[in-house]
Amino acid sequence: MSIGSDKNKDFQKRIRPLLISICGFVGFIPLMMLPVMMGFYVNDLSMSQKMAGILCTAQLFGVSIGILLLSRYSIKHGLRKNVLCAALVVISVECASLFFDGFSEAFLFRLASGLGGGVIAGCAYSWLGGLRDPDQGFGLFLLVQFMTGALLLYFVPAGLQILGTVTVKLPYILFSCITLALSGIFSYSPRGEKITRHEHLEPVNIKDLLKGNTIIAALLAIGFFELAMSMVWADAQRIGVSWGFNSLVIAKALALCTLAGILGAFLVVALGSRFGRRAPIYAGVALISAVLIFMITANGSLAAFYISMVLFNGLWSFTVPYLQGAQANGNAQTSSVCLGAFFVTSSLSLGPVVSGVITENFGFSGLVSGALIFLLLSLLCAFMAMPAAQKRFSTSIS
Repeated sequence: MSIGSDKNKDFQKRIRPLLISICGFVGFIPLMMLPVMMGFYVNDLSMSQKMAGILCTAQLFGVSIGILLLSRYSIKHGLRKNVLCAALVVISVECASLFFDGFSEAFLFRLASGLGGGVIAGCAYSWLGGLRDPDQGFGLFLLVQFMTGALLLYFVPAGLQILGTVTVKLPYILFSCITLALSGIFSYSPRGEKITRHEHLEPVNIKDLLKGNTIIAALLAIGFFELAMSMVWADAQRIGVSWGFNSLVIAKALALCTLAGILGAFLVVALGSRFGRRAPIYAGVALISAVLIFMITANGSLAAFYISMVLFNGLWSFTVPYLQGAQANGNAQTSSVCLGAFFVTSSLSLGPVVSGVITENFGFSGLVSGALIFLLLSLLCAFMAMPAAQKRFSTSIS
């Protein structure tokens, strides 16, 4: 009996990171559906490119604010309570938004929905950051994001033709309901122990946290990297249109190419930190830079578009967990991991705005040049942050 019980507990301990990642996906639906939503606002709702960008940025910014509120204030009440309240907020907001169609109302609803999703994503980041090998935890989180995101990119455009506007609300409602059903797993620590008290979930003291130069460098490394990637991702559909493809072909291509992110994330889960963090980060940034240069020098064929986006998504999901792992091990306090997630989502939310400004004035070649600059800054910051974070990680393993 005890053997079977031990096996059951071991299985539950192993499956929890996956279930936590599924819950946290609510906060990343706006990012994974970004190309589709931009097209939906412009083509289906006849909004301008600027208005569409504002709505997408509002929701991504809401995610950032939700994570920041969690790290600064509400985390002291425990992860499960935060998840329950946030999931109910998302469901309520998405249902209410069905009865309004004005731009101002849409802005407020997107911001509120993002805020609730951000709290859930922040709870997931905080929990995964407490794992013995956070790189694998963050890699698994990305694995779920890219796998589920690919399905959404494939089915949502088709659903819009059948169900209409309600289609873009369904993913948020569905995954929030799943989160409500799975919220009990946040009552257990990454070590599998039942959480009865929350002293370790103190709000982050930003002044104390930022006294360490390596922590600042690690946060900036993540921020610059995600900004560069989201700039290009936000304009992926428009890049395809500029190459002469129709939106339906591009939507299918992006859905299939997003699956490549699964390979990158799976590789992180498989490798963990056995080769350290420096080599994967340097290699990932270098290869992404090569892909971006290829995108503006390719012949504009559909094959070139597929190749570019496959490599782009695969390398994105491979590189970012190691940047997050360096920050998590640089300061393993739960709320500081949450603050790292705030830097990630803040940078992602700026992507559509920065991309729109650069593309409007300098075209897609200017967009790629800007992304390359931010990748270089990310690499420099990672170099500054890596020694201390790597040393802490090695010490914790030994």
